[in-house]
Parts: sequence; C-alpha cells; structure tokens
Amino acid sequence: MELAIAGGASGFFASATTAGTSMSWNPIGWIILAVVAIAAIWYFWDDICDFFSAVGNAVAETAKVIWEFVSSPAIPAPPPAIDEDLPKPVPPPVDIPLDEPITVPIAPPITVPQVKPRTRRREKDIYNVYDLHVGTPGLMRNYTFGVGFVNQFMMSGAIWKYGLTSFKSVYARYLVIFQLYHGDKDEYILNNLSSGKLLPYEWYLQNVNYATANAEEVSLIDAYTATHGKLPPGNTFRG
Repeated sequence: MELAIAGGASGFFASATTAGTSMSWNPIGWIILAVVAIAAIWYFWDDICDFFSAVGNAVAETAKVIWEFVSSPAIPAPPPAIDEDLPKPVPPPVDIPLDEPITVPIAPPITVPQVKPRTRRREKDIYNVYDLHVGTPGLMRNYTFGVGFVNQFMMSGAIWKYGLTSFKSVYARYLVIFQLYHGDKDEYILNNLSSGKLLPYEWYLQNVNYATANAEEVSLIDAYTATHGKLPPGNTFRG
C-alpha cells in the first residue's frame, strides 16, 4: 500500500507538472495537491518526527552549553606559583677578625747623653719595618722632598710615616740619628714620640735582611700613595 501511495504521489507530481504547463492551476488541482501532501506527511510522519526531535535536541544542547557558560561564575586566576628554586638572600659575610698588630715597644723619654752613642756593627738579619701614626689629633708636618713642610690637621690613628730600622725601639733609632746628624726632621719626630703625638703602631717585618725590609717599606709607601694620591706626610721619598 505504501508503495502504491508513493508511486501515486510521484506520478501525480509528474502529471501535475505536465498539466501545469498546458493549463493553469485550478482549485481542484490545489485540493488534490493538498491531499497528496497530507498523505506524504502521514507516510513520512515518523521520519519527520525524528528529524525535528534531533533538531530540537541539538538546539536544546546548544542553548544549555551557552547558558552554562554565561551563568557560571568567573574562575579566579590561580596565584602565581612560588618558585622554590629561586636563590635565597645570602646574609652579608661577618667581619673577618684581623690579627692584632704587634705593638712596637717605645722607650720612655730619656735624657740626651753628653757623648754621642757608639754605632754598632750591623748584622745580616736585624732589620725591621714599622709605621708611625698620629697619637693626638692636631697639626702635623707634611714634608715634601726638597721643599720643606707645611702643617696639616690629622686625626688620631692616621698613618704619618713608614720606616725601616735596625733598632728594637723606634725611639732609640731617632735618638741615635738625632745625636749623629742633628736633623730637624729627626728632632721633630723625637719630640713627638716623647709627647705622644706620634706613636709607633706595628712591626710589619722583624729580623729580616736589608733587601727584604727595604722592599716591604717601599710597597707600604706605594700602597699609601695609590690610595691617597701622595706620599705619607712623614716620608719624603720611596724607601
């Protein structure tokens, strides 16, 4: 029966098309077409229902997805992860304790002898390198080779001179030199050692040969010059 209806419908459309070309559609034709359409709808009813059901489900699913997207609360961005591999702050190194300097012995003021002291025979390894620093803040002489000196204010602890001696006491060195040569600079150093304005602070080398001691004295003066741009105030030349 279904084949008959389908065949009749197809034959009707073919004849209607042919008839439509030969004569105009009339109400009877429209009625026949409507009947055929109803019959076709009735024949394909299940397929039509399935089609619209699928369309409706697709529309509903799409609408559901859109609604869930629109109505869902915003998801906050996760906090940035903490990188455990980042280098940790390194505390500054503690102050490295420095060795205490070897205090240079200084003899108490002594009276100037009436006769010049005898010079002693120099041995091979008796030379010592020392420094003189300011004991009491005040005006100190700043010597320039061949020019003399000017007075400048210096703070306590500032290096005034580096020197080399074969005596165990810096005071004894300048006492002997003053008695032998009566130099103005040596007298000034001797007087300031006696009053405490200049103080020997450290032995840099002790009991070494002259060449070693002289090289150390020159290196100390050069290091001071590189830092301050001039010789130490009590040194008029290198070494």
